[in-house]
Amino acid sequence: MKKIFLILTILITVFFTTQVNAFSITPSKILLTMDPGGSKNLSVEVYNTDNTDQYFTARILGVRQDNSGKPEFVRGINEAENWVKAKENSVLIKSKQKNSINLEVLVPKNSQSGSYYLAIAIRPQTQTDNASAIIGEVVSLLNIQVSGTAYENVVITKWALDKTKSDENSWVFDLNLANNGNMDAEMSGSIIIKSWKGDELIRQNIKLGNKLLTNSVRFLNPKVDLNDGLIFPMIYRSSVEVKYGLLGQSTVATEYAFFFPLWSKVLGGIIIFLIIIVCFALFKAKNRRKKQ
Repeated sequence: MKKIFLILTILITVFFTTQVNAFSITPSKILLTMDPGGSKNLSVEVYNTDNTDQYFTARILGVRQDNSGKPEFVRGINEAENWVKAKENSVLIKSKQKNSINLEVLVPKNSQSGSYYLAIAIRPQTQTDNASAIIGEVVSLLNIQVSGTAYENVVITKWALDKTKSDENSWVFDLNLANNGNMDAEMSGSIIIKSWKGDELIRQNIKLGNKLLTNSVRFLNPKVDLNDGLIFPMIYRSSVEVKYGLLGQSTVATEYAFFFPLWSKVLGGIIIFLIIIVCFALFKAKNRRKKQ
C-alpha cells in the first residue's frame, strides 16, 4: 500500500475525535527535513467550532507501533519529544474562529540521521493530563527526517514452528521482526519448504503488514498450506525470506520441521503391532522347542 496503515489510523482518529470535541486542526500530518543542529518553526491551526471560547494547549508524544503494526502515542519513548516545544502555554480561540498554536523544532547537533515520528496532540486546556490516551485530543503526525547517512537493517529475531497450531494440512510459525536501521522499511515475505535434499516443494507469499518504523518490532504468525506438497514423513527445511527497503535487501531464517501425517502414524502403529505379534510368536515357538 502506498499509504501506510499508520497514517490511515491517525486520520481516522482525527476525524472521530474532532466530532467529539467540537474542534478541528490542520494539517493532519507534517513532514520536516532537517540537518543536525538545525531549527524550524511550525504551526498547527485550530478551529474552535464550539459555542464557547476555549483555551487550547499542545503536548508532544512519541509514536511507536504495537506488535501488529498499529500506532501507539506514548510519552517518554522517543528522544525527539524534547526537540519540539510550544511557544505559548495556551492559546485562546474564540467561538467559531481559528487561531494557530506555534511550535519550535530544535534538532541537537549530535542527532543521528533517520526518521523520527511524533504526535502533536491538541486539546482544550480544561482536560486532564493522561499520557496513554488521545481521547479528547486531536493529533497531527509530525515526521522529522534528520539528514545524514541512511542505512536499512531489518532482522529476523525469531523463526520457529508453532506445534500447538500446526497440523498435517498447514504449518503455523512464530515470526518476529525488528527494524534496527534508521529508515522505515516496506517489507514482503515468502515461506519456502524444501526436502532434505534441497528440492523446493512449496513457496508461498505471506503478508508482513504495513511499513515497519525505525526501532520497532513486529510479531507475526504466518501460515503455510501444505497442499499435498509434503507426502512422505521426514524432516523438511522451512525457510522465511523477508525482502525490505529501497535497495531490495533480504534476510533469511531456517527452521527444520518433521512432517508426520496421520496415515504414517496409522501405518507406523500397524508395523509396531505386527512386530509385537511376530516377536510373541517367535517367543512361544522357542518355548515349545525347549519343552520338547
